[in-house]
Amino acid sequence: MEWIKQNILLLIAIISVCVEITPIKVNPISHLLKWAGKLMNEGINKRIDDIEKELATMRQENYEKDVRDMRGEILDFANSCHNKRKHTKDEFIHIIEQITRYEELIEEHDIANGVIEVQAKYIKDLYKECLREGTLLS
Repeated sequence: MEWIKQNILLLIAIISVCVEITPIKVNPISHLLKWAGKLMNEGINKRIDDIEKELATMRQENYEKDVRDMRGEILDFANSCHNKRKHTKDEFIHIIEQITRYEELIEEHDIANGVIEVQAKYIKDLYKECLREGTLLS
């Protein structure tokens, strides 16, 4: 008799693992597989998180380098203008585009701005003046 009870309990246990009971909606296999998957992928997920952090740092450093390069180009152009060097319309358009992109980058990525605001205004004002007077190089 005891043997029959044990076999019935074993049969019920096996059926409960294999069959999902609709009203209760318990599926121990899917829960067990999810748990095992989390355990197996824990190291991979941590590595992916580390790579994402490193990539974000590299992107920020790249933006900062771009900003430094643009800052140098803008300041160099402003310096040449202060030294009365004449420029073409295309050179002015290029540097004004650089100023616009520079301002977008520092705002987007919360990068500190230096003395560019004053020099950018000077370049834009000088460009307008050169257009009015027709003193741009061809």
